[in-house]
Amino acid sequence: MPPELSVLNEAQLVITFFIVLWFMFGGRRRRSGVPPPATVAAILVGLCLCGDASAASKPKLSAPSGAPVLAVVALKQQRITIYGADGEMMQARVSTGQRGYETPAGVFSIIEKQREHYSNLYDDASMPFMQRLTWSGIALHAGAVPGRPASHGCIRMPHGFAGQLFDVTRVGMRVVVAPADISPIEISHPLLFRPGLIVSDPGLASIMAGSGAVHDAMGAAPTDAVSVRTWRVIATENAAKAEAAVKAATEAKMNAAKLSSERRMAEKALRSAEMRLKTAERSLEWARFERPTERAEKDNAKALELLTESQRRLEAAKAEAQLKVDADEAGRAAADTANAAMVTAQEAAKLAEKKLAPVTVFISRKTQRLYVRQAFQPILDAPVTIRDPDKSIGTTIFIAAHYVNDSADLRWTALSMSKPGSAPSRTKHAEAVTDAQAAKVVLERISIPVDLVEQINEVASPGASLIISDEAMHPRETGNATDFIVVMSELPQGGLTIRPRASNRDRASHRDHERRHRRTPSANPFFWW
Repeated sequence: MPPELSVLNEAQLVITFFIVLWFMFGGRRRRSGVPPPATVAAILVGLCLCGDASAASKPKLSAPSGAPVLAVVALKQQRITIYGADGEMMQARVSTGQRGYETPAGVFSIIEKQREHYSNLYDDASMPFMQRLTWSGIALHAGAVPGRPASHGCIRMPHGFAGQLFDVTRVGMRVVVAPADISPIEISHPLLFRPGLIVSDPGLASIMAGSGAVHDAMGAAPTDAVSVRTWRVIATENAAKAEAAVKAATEAKMNAAKLSSERRMAEKALRSAEMRLKTAERSLEWARFERPTERAEKDNAKALELLTESQRRLEAAKAEAQLKVDADEAGRAAADTANAAMVTAQEAAKLAEKKLAPVTVFISRKTQRLYVRQAFQPILDAPVTIRDPDKSIGTTIFIAAHYVNDSADLRWTALSMSKPGSAPSRTKHAEAVTDAQAAKVVLERISIPVDLVEQINEVASPGASLIISDEAMHPRETGNATDFIVVMSELPQGGLTIRPRASNRDRASHRDHERRHRRTPSANPFFWW
């Protein structure tokens, strides 16, 4: 049996159940009271072939290996393909924006994820496994997939596929909405960035590496070997230091707890010795008041001996208690020191790791500028030279998949956004693929100053992107907490233009509404937005 017929969705299971019951117990039944097996089989096969479970719309649900780095949504084919570092991972049919609400073709990234989400534009509609692409409301989510554009601008996916995709994606993953399906290719070129030495802030790198170097009297940065290392090396070392600091802090805390327990026991022994001494003193007093007989003398001698022993034990208990108090205080101080060292090491590790967050470089022919964002925050904006600036350059996305050559370089892939009427190269299976030579020609038209290349190289890591486009960044959608959003201006954008950009207050209000009216999206198998 083909995989398309192997699984029924929730709605089909319910329909199947009731139809089989009707045939078995309702209407005109055969004399035996049970329909022939062929009838039941026909019903099941018919349901498998209908609606959202058609062979044409069933997603590929093979278990993904590794983290995805790119999603390509093909508007013409109504299909989404997920690519990992080593190629295609998952694929499914989708439903994009209908006429007047068209899903805009362009370059996006996931900027927010919510397992349960409800639309604040369309009757509080359920949007399970929502992965936001714009703050105005374009998103990937589970919904009805009728085999044609039918949404209000979002990209609907089959429910099972949407849930599986939600579990493996990360915020920041690149999503390309293309006019027609096209697959990326591996590419290498001298202009593509590679991990480089730290040039922008060697002083910070030196401090974070724990060298102890400081600026001299003239304010110059240290020039030792540490200052020219890479962020990846420092991040790896700081991660190890943070792990060791956590272990040391845990041991110090356990030792402090042990010393505190010993102190309490010593103080308890001291109190016991004090009570014993008081008892001995009272015994001695009683012995002195007895009549001077031979027995009274013996009792008096015993009481005196008990008093002497009690005084000795008390002095020993005091000394032991003082030792335990000192040890407890030292243990607490050591635990505080270890905890402070742990916090410092963790902060350094986080800062170094932040330097390796995927960076996006955007070069716009329209503005003749180069922009850089890291972790959705702008870090660089500079002019750039593009040869033949009046000649179209298209839109090409280059993505760093993973490290190669012992982390000295990156493996890059290229994806060209085909325009309407263009004819991209095709494989023997008629699959549209990016033209490697055309992508290299795009890179060769760009000239970036060496100092800018060095600054970008120091933060280049897997997940980094280079976008080169005729377009400028979208002025309304590219903002705080977003990567660069680039929309192809010659194609319909109905699903984007009808949506006002939500303010921070609107977003907070909508999230409060969601918390107050939390529901389970899987309770209803039909999602119509």
